[in-house]
Amino acid sequence: MIYLETERLILRDYQESDFGGYYQLKSDVKTMYYLQDKREWEQI
Repeated sequence: MIYLETERLILRDYQESDFGGYYQLKSDVKTMYYLQDKREWEQI
């Protein structure tokens, strides 16, 4: 289990309740442009 908390940030393992937000994030084309795996493009 991962859990780290500061004044401005909380890092933790994914939970089932995170699915909706995670799905929205991964479905947004503009967001994924910046979060894509650059190594994948280097292999092409």
